[in-house]
Amino acid sequence: MKKLYEEMADCLRDMTELQAFIFVYKLTGAEILGKTTEQISRLQHREQEEVDYLLQGSIHTLIKNAENQPETVLHECLDTGGTPELTVTAQKTLDFINKGFTLEAVARSRGLKVSTIEDHFVEIAGEIKEFSIDQLVPPKQQEAIRQAAASLDTFKLKTLKEQLDADTKYFAIRLALAKGGQKSGQKNRSIE
Repeated sequence: MKKLYEEMADCLRDMTELQAFIFVYKLTGAEILGKTTEQISRLQHREQEEVDYLLQGSIHTLIKNAENQPETVLHECLDTGGTPELTVTAQKTLDFINKGFTLEAVARSRGLKVSTIEDHFVEIAGEIKEFSIDQLVPPKQQEAIRQAAASLDTFKLKTLKEQLDADTKYFAIRLALAKGGQKSGQKNRSIE
């Protein structure tokens, strides 16, 4: 347990202070209950979507560190089957996508809201390198979104939307960031 604690502490040092804060506050322990995304967003005066996005980035950083350090306890916790880890529900959505279903058709077929399927698309885009978002977000729009994120040094969806063309949807911003957002000249850790 001590070694695991030390490894986790090292990983947290590789994250931004905000990412580490969000990750730690989500944890539940023996005598402490983790905070909800809503509670953390209020504490940090951030949008819930940004908190979710940064939490995913923290988790991906943790996984990446574990993958690159085979002698660690964290590495032993990994499923190293070589395939991206998707939630069960996102995997079901991916199965429909692979059959040629559109976003709306997946939602109808699965009896889910379009916004839920959009969340799955963002997860898939962030996890599967080969998954193309070009039909959903034209490459020029993707580049504009990434440039805005880099120049404003933020992943705040509302801030980015205000700087982009009026027809840019939040979904497009989330997809572009999941596929390769930039901030402060560094690659977005959530998609490494």
